[in-house]
Amino acid sequence: MGSYIEQMSGQIALARIGIKSKQDYNKILKKVKDSYEIPEIAKKYSTGTGKKRKAFELDTLETIYKNIIGIPTEKNIQGGLATVLRNLRKYNYVNVFNQVGFSQIPEMGNVISSGGVRAMVKYMPEYKKILTRAKNGKVNNEFLDEMETLVSGTGANRLIDSTINRTDDFSGFHAIDTMSRRLAAITSFDKLAMLATGRLKLTDALLKRYRNIGFSDSELQDVFKNIRENATFIEGGLTGRKIRRFNIDKWKDQDLVNKMSLYMARHLKRVVQENNYGEMLAVGTDSGIGKTMLQFRNFVITAYSKQLLHGLHMRDFTAFASVMTSTFLASLVYVAQTHIQAIGKSSEDKKEFLEKRLSFGSIGRAAFQRSTYSTLLPAFIDTGRAIGGAEPLFNYRSSGLEINLITGNPTYRLGEKVLGAIQGVTKPILDDEYDFSKQSLYKIKAIAPYQNMLGITNILQYLISGSGLPDKSK
Repeated sequence: MGSYIEQMSGQIALARIGIKSKQDYNKILKKVKDSYEIPEIAKKYSTGTGKKRKAFELDTLETIYKNIIGIPTEKNIQGGLATVLRNLRKYNYVNVFNQVGFSQIPEMGNVISSGGVRAMVKYMPEYKKILTRAKNGKVNNEFLDEMETLVSGTGANRLIDSTINRTDDFSGFHAIDTMSRRLAAITSFDKLAMLATGRLKLTDALLKRYRNIGFSDSELQDVFKNIRENATFIEGGLTGRKIRRFNIDKWKDQDLVNKMSLYMARHLKRVVQENNYGEMLAVGTDSGIGKTMLQFRNFVITAYSKQLLHGLHMRDFTAFASVMTSTFLASLVYVAQTHIQAIGKSSEDKKEFLEKRLSFGSIGRAAFQRSTYSTLLPAFIDTGRAIGGAEPLFNYRSSGLEINLITGNPTYRLGEKVLGAIQGVTKPILDDEYDFSKQSLYKIKAIAPYQNMLGITNILQYLISGSGLPDKSK
């Protein structure tokens, strides 16, 4: 059902811009291919490099089309290698991605800074309504329900695979992602209402941001006018005036509604860091090998342009506040996660673990690495240090994987862990002087599904600590 909905949504979206069938797409593609034969253009693509560039551009168009209509992008999706790599990626997900919810929380820094602290506080009493749906399937908050109809992608973004869904549920990913999306939507549109009614001043910095997502000055003023004429409000006590509905259906200019929907969707996808196909590396979407190489890396790769470069371009207080809030939340989350991870360890191991992980230096480096705006910098720094033989500085990923671009790949790491677990079991059997130890048990634990899920990992740590085995094999 999920796959069907994804495919139909893509087909409908393409139909709205005139691509109603595969034949329509092929006609456009033929025109693109024919354009390469125009003498001025053909000259640029006549060299060996030009021919490769042409093939790459045509492959990219095909990939984007396939992604939009929800069909696999791999050329040989049913091949042996593609099947093996796909199942490896799924296993990596349930093996190490069980604490991904912690990495989502710092992204709330963007939501808070973009919508404003006042708006966040204003809607705190309604968090339960914002996060839940009524029996009829609609969001309990009337304004958010209207905005969810206007702008797609403000609700839960669940994946289709049931195994992955289980990981996302228990890791907290779905709950935090849903809260981020809905809070981003309700605070961003509330900000429009406050600007329209004069309760907030439209500064040059804010105007620059609205222009950046597509609004012309006249369109923005028309939106403000329609809000004043059609929107209804609720007068709150402590929380102040809140928007009840924009009453979009009463706006005379529905073309303006469509434009606002497009521009605000663009804004919200940046705020909640939702990847889109045009921003991802082609190598990470076109092939099974590429997807496996970049597994768990696409988010930070996209954040480089979507957050870091965009923030540098805007250079305003909102960008500064987003960096600071994201980093601050990352530090708090890291400390909390570390304390939870320590549960189940023996007193001696727990003390050593906390002293190492909660030093001021560790907290600072972890906060920087987990911040939205650090993007690929920690990975490049530590990969370079590894080449020079130095110890890593930023090994604080919520998944437990290394930050190194090579050794931090989950498939590479899974191979290392499987080999270590096999050696930990077979060596005591083959060598009478080599003892089976707690270290051996931890190696076996490391390759199990859901092994680092909170609760499961704590129980396993407690059982291993009380096993009576020597700490290390000798």
